[in-house]
Formats: sequence, C-alpha cells, structure tokens
Amino acid sequence: MARLLALLLIAPALHAQTFERFGVRDGLSSEAVTDLTLGSDGVLWVATEDGLNRYDGHGFRVWRHRADRLGSLPSSRIEALVATSAGEVWAGTRRGLARLDQRTGRFVVPAPLAGAVVSELLEGGDGSVWVGTTRRGLWWVGPDGELRRVPLRFGEREATRVHLLAGGDGEVRGLVSDDHGLIECRVDPGPLQCVPNPGRLLIDVANGGLVHIDADGERSVVGWAGRRDGWEVEGLQHAYAVGLRAAPDEVWFGGPLGINVARADGTSRVIRPAPQRRGGLGGHDVRAFLRDHQGSVWVGTESGLYVTRPPTSPFTTLRRQEGDPTTLSDDRVNGMAEAADGTLWIATNDGLNRRRGGRVERLAAETPFGGAFSRAFWRVLITRSGEVWVGTKRHGLFRWTGRSLTPVPAIPRGGIRALLEDREGRVWVAAGPSGVWRGQPGRRFETVAAPADVAADGLFEDAAGRMWVGTDAGLLRYDPEGDRLAVVAGDEVTSAVWSMTETPADPGALWVATVGGGLVRLDGAS
Repeated sequence: MARLLALLLIAPALHAQTFERFGVRDGLSSEAVTDLTLGSDGVLWVATEDGLNRYDGHGFRVWRHRADRLGSLPSSRIEALVATSAGEVWAGTRRGLARLDQRTGRFVVPAPLAGAVVSELLEGGDGSVWVGTTRRGLWWVGPDGELRRVPLRFGEREATRVHLLAGGDGEVRGLVSDDHGLIECRVDPGPLQCVPNPGRLLIDVANGGLVHIDADGERSVVGWAGRRDGWEVEGLQHAYAVGLRAAPDEVWFGGPLGINVARADGTSRVIRPAPQRRGGLGGHDVRAFLRDHQGSVWVGTESGLYVTRPPTSPFTTLRRQEGDPTTLSDDRVNGMAEAADGTLWIATNDGLNRRRGGRVERLAAETPFGGAFSRAFWRVLITRSGEVWVGTKRHGLFRWTGRSLTPVPAIPRGGIRALLEDREGRVWVAAGPSGVWRGQPGRRFETVAAPADVAADGLFEDAAGRMWVGTDAGLLRYDPEGDRLAVVAGDEVTSAVWSMTETPADPGALWVATVGGGLVRLDGAS
C-alpha cells in the first residue's frame, strides 16, 4: 500500500484501532463494500455495490457492467469474491458468476449460472471453486473449468439457498436452507453430510474456517466447526455477519454494530464506529474482513474501505482530513526539512505545514502573486542559523519571517527545484530555466554563471566541498576559480540529472541518477 497521497513518518507503535479510510475520492467505485479478497500477487480486490476494484497500493482500477461492451461484468453489484492460488479472480454478481481474464481485462460467464444471484465463493483445497447461490443451490468449478451442480439433499428435501461457505481443517462446510429451516452441511471431502442447525450462529472467518458462537447468558463459546476446542468469552454481542482470525489468539467479528474482538483468554473488546474521530472506523455495518501479507487488517463497510496497520508497524500516516485544521493541508507532499528543535516543515501542493509536538499546524502561507499556484510549495530549507527558505512551484523563492512569506526579488518567478546550504553558509538555489542562484550571508542573491539554455534541477555538495548541479541536459560542476559552472564531459551524463550522492563505501566517487540514462558512477580521480 504506496501512492503519493500521504506523508509517512517513523513513529512509535500505532494504536490498533487507528484506521485509514478509502472512498470514492480515492478512486473506489462505491463506498458500499461487500467483499474482499487477496490475490496471489498481494493485490487487494474489493467488491462493491457498484463495481469490482483492484487496488495495487498506488490506486484503484474499476470494472463495471457495460451493456454495450463484450466481456463486461454481468452486473455491477458484486456479492462475493475469490482470488485463487492459481491467480484467477472470480466474482459472484446479482446476475451470474464471472471469471476475470487478467490478460484481456474481460470476463467469462459460465452459461449454466447466467442470471443467478451468486452470493458465496470459496476456493477448495485442490484449486477448485465452490459457488453458492440464493436460488440455484451449490455448484463446483474444477481446476480445469468443469462446472457441475452439487445436490444439497437432507432426507427427501433439497436445499437451494446457500447462506455461507467456509473452509478449514481440510474441509468445506456450508449453511444452507430449504423451506423447512437451516441445514449445516459438510460438502468436502467425501460424501455430502448435512445435519439440522440448532439455531446457533455460524460465521465465515477469513483465514480461520467456520466458527460457531453458542450463547449462554453473559458468556459465549466460540468454537471451530469440525473441532472440539473453543474459547469461553464474556461480553460478545450476537449480531455478526463476518469474522477474521486476526491473530492466533484473537478473532474479530463484524456486523451492523461495528467490531467485537474475542480473545483466547476469555476477554473481549469492542471497536465502535467513530466517524467523527480522526482515525476512527467510519462505517457501522461491517461486511467484509481481510488480513494482508503485511499483517494489516482491511475492513469493508457500507460507507467505505478501512485499513488498520499492525501495532508493530514503524509508520504512521499524516493525511488531510476535511474540516480538521490539525491535519495536513494537502496529501501531495513535495518537500520536507527538519529544524534543530525537531520541528518538521512540510511543503505540499496546497499549503505549507509545520509539525511539532506531535501536532500538525497549517501555516497562513500564501504567495502575494495569487493565481492557481499561490499555495503550491516544492522545497523547504532550514539553515544552520535557523532561517527558513521556501521554494514554490511557480512563484520563486521566499523567506519565512515567522508569520508570513517574504519574496526574494532577485530570483525570477518560477519553480524552485532544489535548495542547499553549503559549508560556508551560502544558500544555493536551483531555479529550473532561471538557472542557479547563490545568496551570501547578509547579502543579495546573485546568479551563478552557467552554460546557456540549461534548466537547473538538483544540487549536491560533496565531501571535498565541490558543488555539483544536475540539469535537464547533464551534470555541471562549480569552478571556484572562475566562479562559474562548467559542463562535466562524458556521454554518460547527457540525460537529465535530478539527484546525486556519495557513499563511504566508495570514497571519491559521485553517483548520479539520470532520467533515461541510467545510474552513472563518476570517478573523482579521473
């Protein structure tokens, strides 16, 4: 999970109930999430009431029903999802079963289930897929694509509605119904075995099999179908739809009232919906759970998709929250700088921010020139003397006076692409097509002579005190004797250069990152 939509900071362990939200504004097709599944490649698949979503950590790709498009989903309302270990993705919709061909982006709909309401999907141990419907009973899709119906008979009766399917301990179990009530069936392996359900609550627990909850006063017994062991837990509610084995000793149950966590030691706790609290769970009706390879727990609700990172994660996320001035002014973070007292300055596309004491402050920073980019900032530099210099996206360089921004008139208005303080305390500015500028302590900024028609993009001072400038047309080096920038000859550095660095493991060498020309090692001796 890696878009340029948030600022990540190394921080102490997160509280387990801090959630990050994804909704329509993030690219999700609908905020009414119905199911979740994880692909074999780690990609998250999200079923909603208006389309199928694929989330790769950068953004969402959406599929919907299109009557005028061959190979589209049979319905945009997705009821169930499964991603198999073989890499296939199956979607159960209101109008049939669909398998996504990821090479073409089209769906294949098996004819026998066209028009059926497919409400349950589960991968079998051999790569097969079990398919539950609301009126046409239970079906099985073999690894080779064979599709056949599996009769759900109990005595002389046949059940046609599949309420849930769950796998665990090498078998598949289901809860089905006929006209006479609920039936619990073991459908794999071996012959079909069905017994009447005594009215106990059965829940499909993601990565945990089928769980039953038997209530007895204030205590409930949480047990796994097909096993005799269980947990006696106090304080469990009994309005659940889905579950998740979040840890070996912890199961999360979700439903219309939020999330209830049951633990093996007999205790429980409630994660209540808190849409007004920053980092709170916003959705009341929890419909789906998933635990990814990094241990993050994803929660699908009727009003958005939420994720909570594991408590051991070294990251916390700072993002913009509408109406909350203690959050970032914008999610698009372009530059940062840390002051000596630990204050972090954050430049975004819509404002300048300062984080200190664990709190974010939106500064009243706006360039006096107005226009669409008056609050778009790219770079921040804090000098050793404590001066704060701010480079904008279109309006040149500014100095923060403590309350507002003061422009540096010598530097033409334009984008400031890099800022650097050298060992002598001079401030260097890479101003794109406007070239390179340098400010002496207590004096005006002046331009540094350079070859014509180059746009300055990056700055670096090496261990020997030499200044390097990356441009759109290669690499420049500052010549102090001539007080000018000279081209570094070599066919390897004729591409745009945005970044340079050194490493103690390779003394005297400069490593240069180019745009299109690869990574170049410059031998300082030659």
